[in-house]
Amino acid sequence: PKYAGQLRASVVDLAIYQALLQPPILPEPLAGGAVIDWTGQGSGTAHTGKFTVKLRKMRTLGALAQQLHPIDATLEGNYAPGKMQFAKFSLADEDSSFTANVAVGDRAINFQGIHFEQKGNVTLHGDALLPLDLWQRWPEVSVDKLLTDEVVSRVNLTAKGLQLEELSELTGWRFPIAGVVNGNVTAD
Repeated sequence: PKYAGQLRASVVDLAIYQALLQPPILPEPLAGGAVIDWTGQGSGTAHTGKFTVKLRKMRTLGALAQQLHPIDATLEGNYAPGKMQFAKFSLADEDSSFTANVAVGDRAINFQGIHFEQKGNVTLHGDALLPLDLWQRWPEVSVDKLLTDEVVSRVNLTAKGLQLEELSELTGWRFPIAGVVNGNVTAD
């Protein structure tokens, strides 16, 4: 069967829909704003599409709320079987922002033009090609199956006054990590 579709949604605060957005629809209710624009087409064997997602202060209201950090995100890109290309990939909170050109392939994630700012200062920049196989293992992702030895890693990063706690918060989680990193990492 073939399909073609378009979805446009704009929600000022998902907390308004807390009663609806619970299991089995979502694991926990969410708060924060969302604007989603998606168009796609495909069949049982192939699919393509493009999307724009803007999230504002996204966070959970459930049991994980204390472990999560609210973030803003802007993701704009397109996808086809085995690949996803982001024309815009941006994560931010009140103090920090992370941007990069991101391509997700069959067995790797390529970050080009990494730019991380903390309180107006660029504290991390560079590029990274990481051998992460996201497509083949989803949703049973485990670290030992996620890494693939079929792709050579390449990392070229420069850090100056990089606050690890602030960097980790842009994942959306509050990890128990702290410290400051200065230096260059070049690896192949």
